[in-house]
Amino acid sequence: MSWTEREKALAAVVAIVIIIAAAVVLSITYRFGNIGSVKAVGIGVYWDRAGTQNVTQIDWGTVSPGSTYGVSVFIKNIKNTNITMSMMTGNWVPASASKYLALTWNYTGQVIRPGEIFPYQFRLAVASNITNVDTFGFDITITAIEYTGPS
Repeated sequence: MSWTEREKALAAVVAIVIIIAAAVVLSITYRFGNIGSVKAVGIGVYWDRAGTQNVTQIDWGTVSPGSTYGVSVFIKNIKNTNITMSMMTGNWVPASASKYLALTWNYTGQVIRPGEIFPYQFRLAVASNITNVDTFGFDITITAIEYTGPS
């Protein structure tokens, strides 16, 4: 069986198209590995300066209207980058307790370097006009924020 000139040309074009298509497919599916570092930002909250006794809850005990109570803790930067912190409260039980109880702390915005641990005090102020709150509970959330300013 002999091929005509036209069939030979068509076969050559098909072969070229297949070769080009194979080259395109190979360039699209190129794989490569990578490595990198991960910055982790976090804190630990402890009862002791050594950082061995985790704080899981604070028991304020029985509080009186018009009074303020304090609890001391130690907060440590347990990750590998400088941080600052913010604090908020939430999940108040009963919800009305947040109108009469206010939590503050003595953190002033200083940068905390990796491994540093500092004492802080939480202060709970009870309004003198507190009503309809026999027991209470709430969550304290401390957020570590990566500090990217000057060292």
